Amino acid sequence: MVVSIWTLRQGNRAMQAARAFFDGRGYLEVRTRSLRGTTATDAYIESFRTSCVGFPDPFYLQVSPEYAHKIFLASIHCEVPIYEVARVFRNEPS
Repeated sequence: MVVSIWTLRQGNRAMQAARAFFDGRGYLEVRTRSLRGTTATDAYIESFRTSCVGFPDPFYLQVSPEYAHKIFLASIHCEVPIYEVARVFRNEPS
């Protein structure tokens, strides 16, 4: 796969614009874990299962940051608008 510098710069500009949009409206950018101890909450989404040395239980790559966002918002006990540019993983055909 060949990616041009132009394509990379366009992607960077798009990310900068998205962040500026949300930052300008008072949103807080958060980062949640990609590796979780539980699978997706949606029965129709297949998760990637993996393991970690020293841990007997499996781990799963996150299919959506939504659940982590809800946990985060509940833990800080205040309503603050958040956003995340996340990488997600689904074990199914595109």
